[in-house]
Parts: sequence; structure tokens; C-alpha cells
Amino acid sequence: MVEKKDDLNLDSVELLEENYIPSETERKRVVIYYFLVGILFALSSKSLTKYEYFHLKQAIGWWIVFFLVFVSSLFLWFIPFLGWIPFLLQLVLF
Repeated sequence: MVEKKDDLNLDSVELLEENYIPSETERKRVVIYYFLVGILFALSSKSLTKYEYFHLKQAIGWWIVFFLVFVSSLFLWFIPFLGWIPFLLQLVLF
């Protein structure tokens, strides 16, 4: 993984400033990261580029939001009027 802590904060800005163009294999890996199995694959790899690390953080964030909305909808679904709130949130967010 990326070792320097300073590099972790400005990944996207540095990539834009450098006009970084990812390779074809990096793009394919990043697409897989957005699937749940891809996150496990990325966490098991020994090194990630800045581009891959940025998209790994994005994918983890999206999965956390999905599970929070899903769990909250399961709890609120059993309350008659409040049960529609998670459904409407899912329509708005996704």
C-alpha cells in the first residue's frame, strides 16, 4: 500500500496536477474494487498505486453507506409510517 501518510491526503489532487493517466490494467482493477469481492482482493494485494488506493477508499465508502441505509431500512420497515422513509432515501441517494 501507499506508505507515506502525506501522500494519502492529497491523492486526487496530485493525480490531477500530474496529469496521471492510469494503465489499462489499473482501470480494470479499479472497476473490480467497486464490487464487494474486489475490496477483499485489493486489501490482500501487497502494493497499490495512488489511483487504485483512491478508488479503494471510494468503494469502501459506498459500501458503508449502502449497508447503513439497508440496516436502517430493515429496522424502520416494521413501523407503518416510518417504514417509507428508508425507501424514499434509497430513491433519492441511488
